Amino acid sequence: MLENAGLSLVVYRLENAGLALVVNRLENAGLAVVLYILEKAGLAVAHHILGNAGLAVVLYMLKNAGLALVLYILENASLAVALFRMENADLAVVLYMLGNADLALVVCMLWNAGRALVIYMYGNADLAVML
Repeated sequence: MLENAGLSLVVYRLENAGLALVVNRLENAGLAVVLYILEKAGLAVAHHILGNAGLAVVLYMLKNAGLALVLYILENASLAVALFRMENADLAVVLYMLGNADLALVVCMLWNAGRALVIYMYGNADLAVML
């Protein structure tokens, strides 16, 4: 998956029913690829954090009643990652902020009624995606 510290692209495939792939490329500072994979089926949580010379990869797999969210964030020395988990079993909040203030990524996972709410807010107001 990972080639080197100057990684520009990560392609991750989940071979299961209902695969949806959304790739957002950001041409700013160090952020190269934000890759989102949504998959339907199963129930599992995987959490991986890799750090290597300015590269941070955070993988979240949240599968709740047929929904899986795989979050990849690649950056280059400008990303400050803050992870907040509410242990209420209803809410998980993942907050990502880039140091250059061009991108503020807020991921709110609602584990209620099998829904997942993902909010992206970009500083330049070009893109706001709600899944």
